[in-house]
Amino acid sequence: RRAPGCTLLLLASCLLDVTIGFLSYNVPPSRTIRRQQQTHLKDKIEVDDAKTEMDRLQIGWQELVNGKAFDASQVSRLATPEDIIGILGHVPLIAESIRTAFTGQFSTSGYALCAGTAVATSLAHLKMTLDTPRDFRAPRLAEYRSVYEFSALYLVPFAWLLWRITGAFPRELEAADPVMSALFTAITVYGVAYAFYGKGLLDAANNDPSYRGTIRPSSKEYQAQAQLYLTGNVAINGLACLFIPFAWTLTVRGTEWWERVQSLHPNQAAFLGLSLLVATIGDVSGNFLLRLKELGLVKSERSIVVMGILSNIWLLLLPEIVFNGIYSSGVSEIGFYWE
Repeated sequence: RRAPGCTLLLLASCLLDVTIGFLSYNVPPSRTIRRQQQTHLKDKIEVDDAKTEMDRLQIGWQELVNGKAFDASQVSRLATPEDIIGILGHVPLIAESIRTAFTGQFSTSGYALCAGTAVATSLAHLKMTLDTPRDFRAPRLAEYRSVYEFSALYLVPFAWLLWRITGAFPRELEAADPVMSALFTAITVYGVAYAFYGKGLLDAANNDPSYRGTIRPSSKEYQAQAQLYLTGNVAINGLACLFIPFAWTLTVRGTEWWERVQSLHPNQAAFLGLSLLVATIGDVSGNFLLRLKELGLVKSERSIVVMGILSNIWLLLLPEIVFNGIYSSGVSEIGFYWE
């Protein structure tokens, strides 16, 4: 789902945007003030005229580029243990994905560490779930508590796969493969299916007089925000579903099949491991971005969704493009399923 380098570039661009926004806000000449007033009026008109999700995404992109989406004064709110784990959890995942992409080598100890990191981050997201009240103005996957809850579950089967593909995975635990594959399938398919369902549910709660469910009516702006979050979940979890065939093939055909594949294709473990890593980074980084919004470091929901969608796409594609450009001769894209 995400490329390592893009996460670092994204954080750097955030800092740059905050700096530019702060400097432009504090320039005293009246010409600057008039320009700010004109820009504010223009932004208000743009927001009011945003009638489609694409319009709102374009406005979110403009907010990022213009440095209007961030509030650096709230950084101290990231000092909780769960937030520190969430931030530090990026480090081994990104480092291992970079190393794998450029060396083509699969490190058993490195991927075992990443599996442990995913479990620790899952527990951090569980703590966030318990500390966050449910917002019934939005369906699940479109408000903070259910997103953290979903991630806490999502990271468990990904941690399992990151460990399962290594030679260090205990043979005694292979009996759990069917359960973990079923969990992986259920979580990723749910992430796509419910996001589509939630879009209709949100619309019904606000526009259908006969609706009698638990979702409460909300403002047009809040509905637009929730719809964007659901769109992001469709994209992100749709990519995660690409790993379902591998999980079940490994479950059915076992370790002997996976060892045979690696002997036939020397870089197959690194290729698949890298794909799992960037998918894990996608979830960890996406939840970190949402956390920035909840804590007030990012002021714009539109910007959060733009950052999430773009980073998931590029953080999936970029390392695999690099890897395939160098090591494609040692990889089977699809044929290895039948070998």
